Amino acid sequence: MNNTTTPTIGKHTLESLTVGMYSDPFTIYREYIQNSCDAIDIAIEQNVLDLKDARIEVNVYDTERIIRIKDNGIGIKASNAFSTLCDIGNSYKDHRYARGFRGIGRLGGLGYASRIVFKTSYIGENVESEVSWDAEKLKQFLRPSANREMDLVKVISAVTSINNSEVKPEDHYFIVELYGVDENFPELIDEIEVGNYLSMVAPVPFDCQKFIYGKSIKQYFLSQNVDIDEYQIFLNDSPQAITKRYKTNYLTGKQERTSKRNDIHDVEYFMDSTSDGKLVYIGWLGISDFSGTVDDDFMRGVRVRKGNILIGDESTFNQFFTSEQHRANGVFIGEVHILSQDIIPNARRDDFESNEAFGYLKEKLTDYADGINKKYRRGYSQVNSALKKYEDGKRQLEEVEEEINTAGVTSEVHKEKLLNEKNKIEKQLSDAVTELEKAKTKIGDNNRRTSQIDSVLTEHKEKKKAIISLENKIVDSGYKGKDELSFLSREERKLYKKIIEVIDSSLPKEVASPLVAQIIAAIMPGRKNK
Repeated sequence: MNNTTTPTIGKHTLESLTVGMYSDPFTIYREYIQNSCDAIDIAIEQNVLDLKDARIEVNVYDTERIIRIKDNGIGIKASNAFSTLCDIGNSYKDHRYARGFRGIGRLGGLGYASRIVFKTSYIGENVESEVSWDAEKLKQFLRPSANREMDLVKVISAVTSINNSEVKPEDHYFIVELYGVDENFPELIDEIEVGNYLSMVAPVPFDCQKFIYGKSIKQYFLSQNVDIDEYQIFLNDSPQAITKRYKTNYLTGKQERTSKRNDIHDVEYFMDSTSDGKLVYIGWLGISDFSGTVDDDFMRGVRVRKGNILIGDESTFNQFFTSEQHRANGVFIGEVHILSQDIIPNARRDDFESNEAFGYLKEKLTDYADGINKKYRRGYSQVNSALKKYEDGKRQLEEVEEEINTAGVTSEVHKEKLLNEKNKIEKQLSDAVTELEKAKTKIGDNNRRTSQIDSVLTEHKEKKKAIISLENKIVDSGYKGKDELSFLSREERKLYKKIIEVIDSSLPKEVASPLVAQIIAAIMPGRKNK
């Protein structure tokens, strides 16, 4: 027997597709921005708009608790406005090219405002369509015990309305306005917070003055026939468009005492193609000294983007490291742009749909991630550690030589201590050189780092000669005070020698040396009084 009963779509489906869809309230900005980008792309494709004139304007009014986002894209035809802006999960966009294609993102704001108003005009029409959603009324309908007889379609009809007004035929735009932004989410109307979010997530360009490699990255991508989309997005009427926050210089380490300044001194590119030559992805990686976890929240981690919009957050690339995922990714700075049409962001846009294409991507990026982890994070860590060890050894060697030149050798015990210290430093330098030679095989052909290592290896040949010279100086040195105190009797010199040996054997050298000098100075006047 055939079941001819028409299924009912429950009203609570809408709740799942709005506030229940996204864990981060800022996601509403991403959804509206990506729709604006798609509309601009269509306007450019249809010769309605030049890219240089395309713009997206974001305004937040904290006192009035209003958000307003406007683009000068193609707009929506008046005949389609109500259905387009009120249909659920019904989009005519092609997922292969559009960023937003599921038809649910525009409703994300319903969970964070009391009312949403969409205004749009299509090129050549003199009509502005205004579609309004009453979010407060919607929340009442969605109460579990209320209006149980109403399904999703009835609820939407009850909370939406449309009005038309006359505009110029040459006007084309789309505006979304959120009124009564929820007081529990003040960050949504905080200009600084919104600017920070857009700079990381939105498809905006590099600031090539602060990040000197921005231009060369774009040029390299173009040489591979990849033109990464960039849009002018303005916040609160600022004359300066938002840019990504990458910088050539940055700090590593969270604590001031261990913090180090790093410079990105080169960029490495990585990509992969299918058997027919189509690029699956292309990316760039900033090359620095990799001295620790990047401190800057706007730069830390290789970031995954599609359509130049961030997928997930700074941790999304973690999954491609097979060990120490967040620690490993946190050392790097870079981006990977997904180009394959078959690798599709999931509904939450915090990762990708699990399919064969994504499986291939994961395999390739895992190989790459493990490679840079071994080469740069571990290899460079070994280089950094060995270089520090070598520099510390050189400093200690200089201190021993300085001690001999100024304070001299005060006793046999002191001489033995100095020789032991010399041997220890010699071993430290030798061990550091061995570690550098091993690390050199791991880091590949990085000219800057390998030249640093080669410089140390060359320097060490001369340093070994200096160590032999220092050893001879220690062995051949007479004891401090031997000549100055020659006026003492034999028994007095024996007593003096025993006292100095006790001092040298029981006190650290930084205490013993000045004490011996004071003893000599105290004895010397006795000669004058005789």
